[in-house]
Amino acid sequence: MFIFGTRAFGRTCHVKGVFHVVTKFFHINFVPLVPVGSYVVIGDKTFRAPAVKVPLQWKSLGVAWLRFLCFGLTVFGLIGVIAISTEQPVKVGPLGLAIFTTLLGLGLVVLTYTLPPITRTSYQRAVDLAMQAKFTPAGLVRLEAAFGRITPEQAAAALEQLALAKQAELEPQPEPTPAG
Repeated sequence: MFIFGTRAFGRTCHVKGVFHVVTKFFHINFVPLVPVGSYVVIGDKTFRAPAVKVPLQWKSLGVAWLRFLCFGLTVFGLIGVIAISTEQPVKVGPLGLAIFTTLLGLGLVVLTYTLPPITRTSYQRAVDLAMQAKFTPAGLVRLEAAFGRITPEQAAAALEQLALAKQAELEPQPEPTPAG
């Protein structure tokens, strides 16, 4: 049975509470094959979260393929462990190599999901992504707060000011009365 379609892979450039980047791929059996486009996903959720299409992000694309290769290494090692351990007599050298390969692949998979240079982004890169995604002023305030450039109190005050300014724009303006 084949499962195919498009799916988001390569989650990276995560700014807690603000956004992260994924690349949508055409896949067959969850193997990312052809990149379709990259997206800045607003918030921390990946599924059914609002997203804005941005130019193809090479970091996300590379992370997707790297994670697939590391996962493939894990599966390859596991198959080796199973195949070698069913032989009689069990060959200790090849079995040790297969176990090592499995653990190496598994460790690399874990690293691709936890290592900050892979999962996070710099402040400047985050600002660039926010501009590409056409963030609102409120979104930029949240970005500044996430990087500690402003305190939570300053962020709350700035967001309140933005809300008041938006409310003032929406209120009907009194018509000028003719002088005279």
